[in-house]
Amino acid sequence: GDVPLHFAAIHGHPMCAYNIAKACPASCLCRNARGQTPVDVAVACERGEVLNAMLLACAGDAGEGAVAAMRKLLRDGAVP
Repeated sequence: GDVPLHFAAIHGHPMCAYNIAKACPASCLCRNARGQTPVDVAVACERGEVLNAMLLACAGDAGEGAVAAMRKLLRDGAVP
């Protein structure tokens, strides 16, 4: 099923997305039952503000999950 970050993306809550991604950058890459990551959902729902919030949250973390999340976010349309 969906994780909280999916719901933040669906409903357009950038501050929620920021806080969740800051606490766990790898959550940006969690797939739901439809195979979508929260990044995919934000793109599909045209939630650029959520993409940018997730990117900002991951930017200060050099961990493997954060770097992978930042790559996907930038590839899928987040604006640095």
